[in-house]
Amino acid sequence: MKRNIQTILAGVIVLGTGLGFAGCDPDYSDRYPEEYAKVIRIKDAGRQNVTVYSTDDQTAIPVTIQKGGWDPSRTSKATLRAMTVAEFEAYREESALVFYTMMPGDVLSFTEGGSTSSVDINIEGGEGYVITNAYLDVKKVKEFNENLEDGQVPIVPLMLESADSPINGEDNMLFMVPTYLEPTLTLKEPNYFPKVFYSREGTDEITVEVDLPTLSKWDFTVDLDIDKDLLDECNEAFGTSYKMMPEDMYSGYTGPTYAFTPGVNKIMANISVDLSKLSYTETYALPVVLRNCSMNIEVEPDQSALYGYTLCPPKIRVDYNKAVGSDPHAGDGLGVEGLFDGNTGTHYHSGYSSSYAKHDPVYGSYVDVELDAPIQVFAFDFLVRSYYNGPADEVALFYWSDDKGDWVEFGHEYDMVQTLNAANVLGHFGNYVAPEKFTKMRFSVLKSRVGSLTENNTNYWNCAELTFYGTTLD
Repeated sequence: MKRNIQTILAGVIVLGTGLGFAGCDPDYSDRYPEEYAKVIRIKDAGRQNVTVYSTDDQTAIPVTIQKGGWDPSRTSKATLRAMTVAEFEAYREESALVFYTMMPGDVLSFTEGGSTSSVDINIEGGEGYVITNAYLDVKKVKEFNENLEDGQVPIVPLMLESADSPINGEDNMLFMVPTYLEPTLTLKEPNYFPKVFYSREGTDEITVEVDLPTLSKWDFTVDLDIDKDLLDECNEAFGTSYKMMPEDMYSGYTGPTYAFTPGVNKIMANISVDLSKLSYTETYALPVVLRNCSMNIEVEPDQSALYGYTLCPPKIRVDYNKAVGSDPHAGDGLGVEGLFDGNTGTHYHSGYSSSYAKHDPVYGSYVDVELDAPIQVFAFDFLVRSYYNGPADEVALFYWSDDKGDWVEFGHEYDMVQTLNAANVLGHFGNYVAPEKFTKMRFSVLKSRVGSLTENNTNYWNCAELTFYGTTLD
């Protein structure tokens, strides 16, 4: 019977909010009972998750009271109030919601900055709803939630009652479940992003995005600083020698101050980099740091980004007939041909048995290459095999100096497996600049994922394809 009554009432509400407002004014008094001329309800009755923010003293939660019925010209009066402890306990027992835990009455007020436990609702004829605010004390929500036991759900229970308007079913109760949130600001991608370009044409666009985990309710500002100290720290920490990007190489930065406004959850700084100013001999970097929020919103630690720019030399052809490996393993791969044949399905494998593993204490396991034309700037791609076992981890680069009559080191790469961390991964490394032009070079693998190759052991390295890039500085 209860279900049938609720169904009828729901139909009356539809009638009142639909046909009753359609522009005509029919008389339904002879068809429907008088008590259904106006019916009210809490629009989002039942359980409702809400969030309060550490940035506020109080958080306003809008509550919508709807009116329906067959005569929309009538006025409805009601009261929205805090549920009493007795009412809450009776409901909890009847509904078997034993994990519901009622919050203290002083958490709630229906006036901003006040302590009222109820508010009068007046929906005039012709109106379909009114919205009123329930204010939750943020500090008290935080304190209460911190002392909850596992499984308990904090509840602020509200009750709608009216002496002149029926209330649809159980839509007279609202159970707000408040969560306390300390919003924090973060960069979308707080990392170092190396970018390799093969041409000086055009521009590159950087978007530095600052994220808030919720829609802002406030006007506030943050600082996005271009900070050389960050670049110096990174160079020292990682052994790099990146140079600060010259100011005339980028445009569009309007910082350091950027503004959040209500209703947004992100702001973006758009910076354009002029690629015509790229250099073979320098890796330029633009270091950006998020700091200094103008209100009490925390900035997560280490919110910085380093945007690096390298100009790769042109790709050069390597004749595998002019390349020699120090210890290729017979029957496993194609020898040095597998490195430079342009076929990613073939590979090179160094020796891994006592018969083939011939490690040099200085050069490890290496490949000597004679180039068709002299170069001075060098870079390379390393393609990991489809079977992931032995990519290079440390490589030293040497060129043959006729003046010195010896191999001279001009480049060194460490921790390559951080990039070459899975099968079929392609890693780009460079640029390396020699003090003079050369045509003979030695690609020395000193360490692989398997271990050291400068000791007398059977450790090995392998590779699906090497691609060389090079140019002169003329």
